[in-house]
Amino acid sequence: MTSVAPWLAERSNLKADVRKEYIQNFTQAKQAMAEANWVTCDTCLNTCELIFDKNPNVWNIRCLSYIEQKRLDEAEAELKKAQKVIPDDPTTLINMASLYMARHQYRECIEKMNAIVDRVRLTTTAEVVDIITFRIFLCYLLLGEEDAATDLVADYGPLSDSPIYYYSRAAICLYKKDYRGAQEDMAAADRIFSNNGATIPYQRAIISSGLAEAKL
Repeated sequence: MTSVAPWLAERSNLKADVRKEYIQNFTQAKQAMAEANWVTCDTCLNTCELIFDKNPNVWNIRCLSYIEQKRLDEAEAELKKAQKVIPDDPTTLINMASLYMARHQYRECIEKMNAIVDRVRLTTTAEVVDIITFRIFLCYLLLGEEDAATDLVADYGPLSDSPIYYYSRAAICLYKKDYRGAQEDMAAADRIFSNNGATIPYQRAIISSGLAEAKL
């Protein structure tokens, strides 16, 4: 039998009305995060922590929010808290890669995330592996190592059940200043994966990488 994490068991013991308020604020925080509404996101997360301050998922959402706002030292502090509790959680891993990229620590990102992908490949979803792989791919590009980047995604094709094929093509186009080609590939991905939000992590990675140069 799988044991329940202590923080999760403790949260489940909240009174029903308090738990309802907590869930409402947590849901609103995630929605605000998706909409880049940083003030609302932070307000809702703060309310969550006033009610219950041990949920590592709150720290991960705040970490991503801070990365998006370039508040990188604050993001690292939130990430470290999450890593102590849920080190192999998909969001924790993606935040780790995103923080390396935001700090332009591309070589460190490649080395650390390659090791992590190998470790979690059998225990996490293919979607998460692809999202992390795409960040490694972008780091190779940002280091000017196009061959290593293309080799990394060589096994993906248009029938792959992931936006990584189209977004890696788009990133190569951006790298070569082919903005029209990039738009076409991203539009194709958005049409194919429009129903499940699967392209959002790729869009964010492209934008935060700086490859777009405000052209998209």
